[in-house]
Amino acid sequence: MDAHNIKVWPGFDSRLTMKESGVLLNIDVCFKVVRTDNCLNYMNDLRDKAEQRRQDGQQAIQDALTGSTVVTRYNQKTYKIDRVDFGQSPATTFDK
Repeated sequence: MDAHNIKVWPGFDSRLTMKESGVLLNIDVCFKVVRTDNCLNYMNDLRDKAEQRRQDGQQAIQDALTGSTVVTRYNQKTYKIDRVDFGQSPATTFDK
């Protein structure tokens, strides 16, 4: 799967349901397919392709990533992208 930049994460989906006869435990095998490339590389590729077609690179990135879900490497949590703020940088601090 490395040639396609994807990885399959195995897992389980468990549900506990109350029935008339008692408690029902349902355990299913499930898999999550995730991309192994990072968001920065994907954004750079989108920008380069848009510039080759003489289109706005930031708009292409915004269109492609809005609504997407990403997985962080540091804590393996998923986050949904609402928008990309191009006015921010890694040096930017957030005020409360």
